[in-house]
Amino acid sequence: MVDEIHNVADASRGATLEALVTRMLHASSLCQLHGNKQSAPISSLRIIALSATCPNVLDFGVWLRCPRNMIFEFGAYYRPVPLKTHVVGINCYGKPFMLDKYMDDQVPRLVKQYSNGRPSLIFCSSRKSACALATKLASENTTIMRPSIKQPAHLVIIKSTQMYQGGTSGYQEYTQASIVQMLGRAGRPRFDTSGTAVIMTTSQKQHYYEAMLKHPDTSPLESSLLPVLADVLNCEIALETVSDASQAIEWTTRSFMHTRSQSPLPSASQKPHPCSKIVTMQAIAHLANSGRLAYEDDLFAFSCTEVGHIQSLQCLKHDSMSAIISAFDEPVSTTKLLDLVASEARVPLRRGEKTLLTRMNDTRLRFRLIGANGKPAIQDDVMKTNLLLQACLGHIDVGDDVLVMETQASLETAERVAHAALDYAFARSAGRESLTCYLLWRSLRLRLWEDASGCLGLQQLDVVSASDAKRLDICGVHNLRQLQQASVGSVQNFLGCSTEHAINIYEAAAAISSFRLRLAFHVGNAVGGGPAGSLEVVVEPEPSGRAVHNLTQKRDAYDLFVLCESTLLLLEPSIGAPTSFVVHLTDETKTATLSAHLLHASLIGMDVNVEWRHAKTVVKKKVYQSTIPQNFLRDSVMAKPAIRCEPTSPPRAQEPASAPLDLSRFKFSATAPTQHPTPKVSPSAAKTSVPIVHVIPPEPTNRRGKKRRFQAYDHSELSALELEFINDIY
Repeated sequence: MVDEIHNVADASRGATLEALVTRMLHASSLCQLHGNKQSAPISSLRIIALSATCPNVLDFGVWLRCPRNMIFEFGAYYRPVPLKTHVVGINCYGKPFMLDKYMDDQVPRLVKQYSNGRPSLIFCSSRKSACALATKLASENTTIMRPSIKQPAHLVIIKSTQMYQGGTSGYQEYTQASIVQMLGRAGRPRFDTSGTAVIMTTSQKQHYYEAMLKHPDTSPLESSLLPVLADVLNCEIALETVSDASQAIEWTTRSFMHTRSQSPLPSASQKPHPCSKIVTMQAIAHLANSGRLAYEDDLFAFSCTEVGHIQSLQCLKHDSMSAIISAFDEPVSTTKLLDLVASEARVPLRRGEKTLLTRMNDTRLRFRLIGANGKPAIQDDVMKTNLLLQACLGHIDVGDDVLVMETQASLETAERVAHAALDYAFARSAGRESLTCYLLWRSLRLRLWEDASGCLGLQQLDVVSASDAKRLDICGVHNLRQLQQASVGSVQNFLGCSTEHAINIYEAAAAISSFRLRLAFHVGNAVGGGPAGSLEVVVEPEPSGRAVHNLTQKRDAYDLFVLCESTLLLLEPSIGAPTSFVVHLTDETKTATLSAHLLHASLIGMDVNVEWRHAKTVVKKKVYQSTIPQNFLRDSVMAKPAIRCEPTSPPRAQEPASAPLDLSRFKFSATAPTQHPTPKVSPSAAKTSVPIVHVIPPEPTNRRGKKRRFQAYDHSELSALELEFINDIY
């Protein structure tokens, strides 16, 4: 059953409805053609369509393959409850956006005049307008709700016949079908004997709507499929229901667009209907030229390309996918990707929102937005959408319920566009771009930045409240991986909570799979690699990991990326157990820096990033050793520089042994003694005594010199080895 079938003429969503119904009709005809009536229930498809505003009913009957005697049309005289309509013109002497406030002042009077104490239904053009009017009516009337409020509305008021579309569209008038749909809500059988409807519009439009109610427009409804026919055919080719030009033409002939082209009723625009075969071939040529489909060897059959699959899977328009492709002509950054996402998920900017949004942009965003004039003022729809997305990911309160609802509406589109950019980066094997797209797509999906603070990241666990996360962050627990390493006692001490609450947090953190990365280089074809070797990426559990059954509904898996600068070497999604992978290196990748990223698919703060660079063989030069243990063990160092070699090598082994440097004879002091010190030694040890050398550090004012030598009381008794030792110290 298809309700409101007249929506096929809607410019925004009519093509989607027509494509779905056409797909069902085409599938049913294919099953009937191949005789699969028993195995395929869709072969016995029956569609029941309903509409209250459909002038060309016969065209819809032909499209749905309905017999003439099964098409039923009822006029206004069949309405069981009579409807009285009134048109009220409002004079607006200010700007167009002031009209809404003037109408708010007139609504209470109209409700009191026409409702007769019965329930009323007021249609507003925006959420903000509805909230403002509801607040005004609630403040001027009683808050007690009558039991009869559950009954259908006796009075319907359409407050303003214009809707703000944003951008260059501005204010647009409602269509006749929309007006009739809203008026039909007034009065219901068994509850009312009559209904009343009031249309509030400008004084200039009052006569137009009065004439429309007396003599409704009977122009036939037209199809809205033609502007997006190429996108619809791309979806059918991706689903493999269309694989050549003849099948594409056959699919198009099942559409309402083809039915209208064969109908004798003239078009409301007085333009001839296009030929279905011609527009189908033009759409196929457009898809081939833009890289959405590729012909087979026989140049007759075709199939969907990787780009076409991405566009179909994420339900994107041709222009949106082309914008993603163009964005990859240059390096993709997070800010550039945010602008791309915001341009496709835009919400209209209203005049009264600029001050609030500009204040948020100037102080609290991660990426500050700068307009075309070089100022941080929010100037268009794209900047507003970008700001709302960043505010959502940063958990910034926008302070307006309407903005919150618009943010939620734009997030769904933004997530699809980011996912399409990620898939396209995978198709191109782009390294850094893939990682950037993945992080933004995951942030949009989880509603949190990838580098969120501990106060926000720890709240991903349901058992951790905002106050708990703040205390843990102050105590040094900044992410979920650090929380896993904390004990029950530590959590209890940090939070000052009960043991039961600490155990709940401990078990919730332990239920998350925790892995680490280890990279091992293998020379040659040890693991099936080539001459340049292979890199083994090992995903292993953390040594301190605690196995606790996961009772949450979140997907506990990791996605692995191995990048080499601008190239994606390895992509392994949904890793939930220890495993290993091998990356075969080439001469170029062997000398470059490789990075491995193990990213949790559903949680922020569990990622692992490791970099690897092949260590080259270093040939050490002949240098003088500046550290004490090596060079100062022999007296011949200064006379004959030693070659750096192993102690067991023949040159070092053949050298005569000598006594090590005696450091005990050096006595450091600030000033030199006035006379040569006479050591006190016993007569038996007089022959082997060594005089003490007093070493005076350089003057503080002379320490900046290039080479300031030390001062000693008497350095004539010092050997070259001892002189070098003292010079190296100072």
